[in-house]
Amino acid sequence: MACPRTCRRSIAVSVVFLLSVVLAISLNSKIATSKSFTRPLLTLVHSRDPVRTTTQATQDDIDSQMTHDEVSENWTAWSFESSEQNLDPSPDRGTSPVPDTIHSTTGAPVMVNVPSHAEAFCRCAQLGGTTPPEGLENWAEVELQKLLKEMRERLRLYIYPTDFHCDQRRPKNTNRGYMAEWNFYDRARKSSLRVQDPENASIYYIPTFTSCWRSQGRSRGEGGQQAGKRMQQMLKDVASNFPFFQRNHGQRHIWVSAHDMGKAEPLLVGCKQNTGPSLCSDAALSLTEMLAKNSSALVNTADDAEHTKLESFAAYGFNRHLDVPLVCNGDTSFASRGARVPLTGRPRKNSVFFAGRWDQNYVPVRFIAIRSIMEAKLHKPTSFNKKIGPQAYERSLAESDLCLAPRGSRVWSPRLFEMIWFGCIPVIIASGYHLPASCFFDWREFSIFIEDKDAHKAGQILKTYLDDPKRLEQMRRKVFRIRKTFMWHDEDTNGDAFELALLDVYLKQQRQCG
Repeated sequence: MACPRTCRRSIAVSVVFLLSVVLAISLNSKIATSKSFTRPLLTLVHSRDPVRTTTQATQDDIDSQMTHDEVSENWTAWSFESSEQNLDPSPDRGTSPVPDTIHSTTGAPVMVNVPSHAEAFCRCAQLGGTTPPEGLENWAEVELQKLLKEMRERLRLYIYPTDFHCDQRRPKNTNRGYMAEWNFYDRARKSSLRVQDPENASIYYIPTFTSCWRSQGRSRGEGGQQAGKRMQQMLKDVASNFPFFQRNHGQRHIWVSAHDMGKAEPLLVGCKQNTGPSLCSDAALSLTEMLAKNSSALVNTADDAEHTKLESFAAYGFNRHLDVPLVCNGDTSFASRGARVPLTGRPRKNSVFFAGRWDQNYVPVRFIAIRSIMEAKLHKPTSFNKKIGPQAYERSLAESDLCLAPRGSRVWSPRLFEMIWFGCIPVIIASGYHLPASCFFDWREFSIFIEDKDAHKAGQILKTYLDDPKRLEQMRRKVFRIRKTFMWHDEDTNGDAFELALLDVYLKQQRQCG
């Protein structure tokens, strides 16, 4: 007997219902196997980001703004990527991550909910962290690349076209660290992130050159006054010719001070003094305070203790929440020579090396540390030289296990990156030195730290490292692995010294952390 039309319709409905149930069970099963999946993650739009016009929006921008309801409506059209995907560079440590994308039927990737590691690293930068977030150390390199990519998409840099009163790129006998102000400026001018229209910018760069200005004086005191004068002139030019500095109360603005003067001295010399009235007008003082309290200074003298030394002018000192430590050596040719030194299994000639002044009357910490090392009974010879030629210096860097990077008149020294480039494990003797990119690189993995107060124990501390060849070899391999990151380049280069500094700016001045 033939089935009537109503019967056939009932059978078809039943089949469709059964197929729907099977698909739903299959989908739920796949969701359950994903370790941390809860719901689709919508791309965050940060209020600090520059407003983009409709013509600037990309298809990714449009896709990322789907509401939660829109995502749910399209839910059954999506399928998971393999749940076996693992982005952790060290899968034997910690839990495996969940996949970070799913794909629509057209193959277009759509973001899904993943552990919010980027937010943890963002908060680390804004809080001035000195190590990667606890428990997320293995994610640091992955998140660094993700945040660099995000920065390139969102940050737009405008350079104020002011007369910066400097035509001397490297004064005679200058410190190699002072070159960083020119390294940053040259890269900023060529950067693909640079915009010509300030209305399209998210970050504004005031091109300052404290090292150059300081060298224009005939004496140290006169040079300091000259730097302060130039700083005030730059601020006046920017504020009087453009609305952005005062509109933002100094926020979203950056400037560079590569000289030992650091952040405080160029500002204080120009406007403040320990006693008596201000040297500036009320308007100029207001601009200076905005710059000090709200902008980001990119400095070599990244001294966490600076604000405590300034007493009533503490706000003018280095602020780890806003300011950015630079890779304090701009000698690109030196870096290139160091990068050619290969990693070999051969033992190095010297146990400890240092070149430079270490007499007792110069920097006592240096003298105390070196005397302690000389008195320790180390298995291999040490090499301490107050004067040494360029070739012998580079050869010693390449032939030594440990190289000293003690504080000088300030916490930083360009030696630090020279030894890293040549594969020598640095020994940092400088309390309060806030190191570059410390939220993404755990400096303790490839450096030895000795507090100023423990300088007299330096020999004993270093002996424990030198007596453990396996540990020393692991540290040296890490130095070789990361050394090219801490180099300046002339052109856009992924994750180099320029990008590390700019990422710190992006996280501290532009991005909001979840």
